[in-house]
Amino acid sequence: MTDVRPAVFEDVPWLIAMGTRFIRETEYRHHMAVDHATLSQLMASLMDNDEAIILVVGERPHGMIGMIIFDHPMSGEKFASELFWWIDPDQRGEGIKLLKAAERWAKEAGAVRIQMVAPNDRTAQAYERLGYSKIETHYQRGLA
Repeated sequence: MTDVRPAVFEDVPWLIAMGTRFIRETEYRHHMAVDHATLSQLMASLMDNDEAIILVVGERPHGMIGMIIFDHPMSGEKFASELFWWIDPDQRGEGIKLLKAAERWAKEAGAVRIQMVAPNDRTAQAYERLGYSKIETHYQRGLA
């Protein structure tokens, strides 16, 4: 197993490749387009933001998690929120390392709560085993 570390700009090509796989190989393929320029801009903006982080696992990254801190609009509390989380399928045992590192980062950044997205039942069950509570279900519809 390899260590988790903050992403650096040299990782951006790998981050884009993982983001592309995430969209193309999951349910998201039916709900959003792949745009490499937008993915690149997202990765760079998160790395430049003191209230955000991208953590990766692997010298040549094979997993990533993107997090951002914000003041919740209803309570004012500092929340950490997942923007994306991906592990190459042949490395799936290392995903929990990314999540635990993201939780540590969020706590150190002053967040009092963390929000994660569960795109499927397997992920939801993992969160529940780790003490997360389901609070909401998101729905999406195209407007074209």
